Amino acid sequence: MASVTFQRVCKVFSDGTTAVSELDLHVEDGRFVVLLGPSGCGKTTTLRLLAGLEDLTSGNILLDGSVVNDLEPKDRDLAMVFQNYALYPHMTVEKNLGFSLKLRGVKRAEIRRAVSDVAALLGLDDLLRRRPRALSGGQCQRVALGRAIIRKPCAFLFDEPLSNLDAKLRMDMRAELRALHKRLRTTSIYVTHDQAEAMTLGEQVAVMCDGHLQQYAEPLEVYDRPANRFVAGFVGTPTMNFVDGDLTGRGLSLTFECPLGRLPLPAGHAARLATHPERRVTLGIRPESLVLCPPAAGSHDTAAFPATVRMIEPLGDRCYMHLDAEQDVSLVAAADPHQQFVVGDVVPLGFDIRAAHFFETGPVGRNLSPAHANPLINYLPPRPIP
Repeated sequence: MASVTFQRVCKVFSDGTTAVSELDLHVEDGRFVVLLGPSGCGKTTTLRLLAGLEDLTSGNILLDGSVVNDLEPKDRDLAMVFQNYALYPHMTVEKNLGFSLKLRGVKRAEIRRAVSDVAALLGLDDLLRRRPRALSGGQCQRVALGRAIIRKPCAFLFDEPLSNLDAKLRMDMRAELRALHKRLRTTSIYVTHDQAEAMTLGEQVAVMCDGHLQQYAEPLEVYDRPANRFVAGFVGTPTMNFVDGDLTGRGLSLTFECPLGRLPLPAGHAARLATHPERRVTLGIRPESLVLCPPAAGSHDTAAFPATVRMIEPLGDRCYMHLDAEQDVSLVAAADPHQQFVVGDVVPLGFDIRAAHFFETGPVGRNLSPAHANPLINYLPPRPIP
């Protein structure tokens, strides 16, 4: 096992495209870290730089404190699991698992013992005589994992290994990967654009955008306290709702004026926003923090306004209501699927402003909210509109 450190790492391709910019990231020994971001954000390039499959433009990569910039991939003691499995089609599962050890000149008896141990760990005992064409997608992925595990590397690198599997298999494989890491405790870096994978697998999540690291924290920290608007909008399904508006007033007597109305700010928000030089800010509120009935009457920290149902997405245990509010503001609220709403209904929508975030304007505007801006709020139970 080993720690992994990126020190001001940059990668600029020959056409001038900057894939990774000034990346500083430290992965502790034995951690499972997920690199999360949209396509083209630089996460796979970061993994390939670590593996030695791409050359650095500048910066340093360290394994256990030693710079490995000039080491060949085979000398870095890393095992990579790819999206497309990359199994040898003419070899059986047994030979696929043991091939890397054979190349290293390991004795046959030791290879057989290692293959047997890995097959038992991954439930491949009954598949050792099969070839890849006779395996399902999930079985192929377990063989690819086994081929990495058998080498006993200092770190595992995963490049979207579950993207070719169906939804149920992906869920099953996520559980298997979690259990596997708990047993092996080998440093693991996992690349994905799927936030469900990031939230369920990662001990820490590194969110990237346009080659820049946006936030590096535990999954719930990323969700509850996003560093900026990009993180807030990318992490969470459906995405966070955003409404632009202006701050009015002075000191702790601040009001946020937006198409939804005039919203007096509680002391926590006002204290942080009072020193912000710009009057234009963006409010962000999660769909689950919106309720289809006004919060408790008389509360100073609540806001309520009418909205029209534009679309309903029923998902069984919940549904998402797509709503149109004043001045073409579109919102999404999580609701009880048993509430009897139809498209065109006008519903009272409410939220506790203490659960809101405030961001600088712009696609990656900094989060200006206090650290405790996302408390657990006790709302009135949802009820149908009479």
